[in-house]
Amino acid sequence: MLIDNAGWRIANEFRVPPNITLVNLPPYSPESNVIENVWQYLRDRYLFSGTRAIVDACCVAWNNLIAETGRIQSLADFQWARPINP
Repeated sequence: MLIDNAGWRIANEFRVPPNITLVNLPPYSPESNVIENVWQYLRDRYLFSGTRAIVDACCVAWNNLIAETGRIQSLADFQWARPINP
């Protein structure tokens, strides 16, 4: 599992099952963090006038994003994340 060293993941209560291996992303590497690409995609397309507008726009944006076949894969298609022996 890739993690970005956010504070909640380094808390003492965070327990990793024995069948999971954690891989830390390098500090300050948003280009390696898939969700950062998704957030940037959304930020580039929407401005908001208030909280309700943010929630409404996020819902619309999310629905549009998941309706675009292959969009998430294209945002997360890093060479280093591909299987070695496909």
